[in-house]
Amino acid sequence: MGKIVLFWKRLVRSFRVIAPYQNPLVRLGELFVAEPLEPRVLLAGVTLITHGFQLDSVYPAWVDQMALAIDRQIGDTATTPWQNVSHYHMTVGQTASGVAVTSFGLVDGPAPNVSSSGEIVLTLDWASLSSVDVTSTNTVAAVIESALLNPAPNFGVPFADLPLHLIGHSRGGSLVSALANDLGQRGVWVDQMTTLDPHPLPVDAHDPSDFPLPNPLLLYNGFHVQLSDNVVFADNYWEEGNYFTQINGSAVTGALNFGPLTLPGGDPTFVSGDHSDVHSYYHGTIDTSPAASDGYPATTPIPSAWYTDNNVNRSQTGYYYSRIGGGFRPHNGLGTGQPFGGLEPRIATTIVGSQWPNVGDLKIHESGTQFTAGQPLSVDFKYEDRDSNSNITFYLDTNQTSATFAGAPSRSSDRYCC
Repeated sequence: MGKIVLFWKRLVRSFRVIAPYQNPLVRLGELFVAEPLEPRVLLAGVTLITHGFQLDSVYPAWVDQMALAIDRQIGDTATTPWQNVSHYHMTVGQTASGVAVTSFGLVDGPAPNVSSSGEIVLTLDWASLSSVDVTSTNTVAAVIESALLNPAPNFGVPFADLPLHLIGHSRGGSLVSALANDLGQRGVWVDQMTTLDPHPLPVDAHDPSDFPLPNPLLLYNGFHVQLSDNVVFADNYWEEGNYFTQINGSAVTGALNFGPLTLPGGDPTFVSGDHSDVHSYYHGTIDTSPAASDGYPATTPIPSAWYTDNNVNRSQTGYYYSRIGGGFRPHNGLGTGQPFGGLEPRIATTIVGSQWPNVGDLKIHESGTQFTAGQPLSVDFKYEDRDSNSNITFYLDTNQTSATFAGAPSRSSDRYCC
């Protein structure tokens, strides 16, 4: 039925499961006619978007603009946003007892368990800690990880139970790297980590040559961008700008790297310049329309020449590689070996506490919408748990919302509806 492979001190199972239709209201042999399923990706998941260094400590508007573009990519429209996608917002700041999540909740759209897509977009504001504050991104990541491992508001299921796509710009690249590492210590897979001109700070840098001393904005503390062994796929977009006067990104070892990018005609700011253009570049791969803009600068459309000048097809790069975009992921962005099947090295994480089970790469082989009760359905998936066995139940859900759980997934028994 499956095979057991020992890999990186983790127990990794790759199964092909034959699961019968189990609705007791339908007699064996009776034809079951299903209504056409709404467009969705198996499994529905969470996309987290965050900013980097904010000199004025103000949360930047481009993050919400990118969230809206993803909402439209999933299926909503500009005139009726957040109809079928859940928009959560989290703020991390300083409190009397230390760095903490100060707010976390559903701000737009239906709860995930009643939406037609089941998709969640989480925007993250840590602007008050990102600039003159000396708080390490390790500290910020730790409180975010705790929130993701606990039941989410208006949902009751931890976001860590779902496929995660972490997107971070500038110092936010350092933050999502630290967050992925923390999640890896608990055994949680990160389906994708996307870094946009990542600019970690030198205290934890592995390579000091990445950080030119003349740049005064490098005097803060953070986690070096690296890829831990729980990151399935990683892509990175970076530019060089003016080495001595502007903030620059860099390549990330083990990621699918695009750069140094040429981005003329974007943000005219002397210091940030092309550095800010990189999140606009990525936005333009989510919304590929000629009028696409994330507001930087002003409402100017994102230049289409940015893609031709960098020898890429705008509709087949960037967000194309996401779980929602559905594009083919090259092996040179996937983690090496089992269970991810790629070529790129990853850094082993330290096991901390009880470990979470994971299910991913779910595929149902049968096509069409008509099934006979008792007919076997072939399902392929990848599964991993570091410290225990788990039971996985696949079932056909009579409720057509895509994220309905018959019970919150637990470490010992995970349930996924098809």
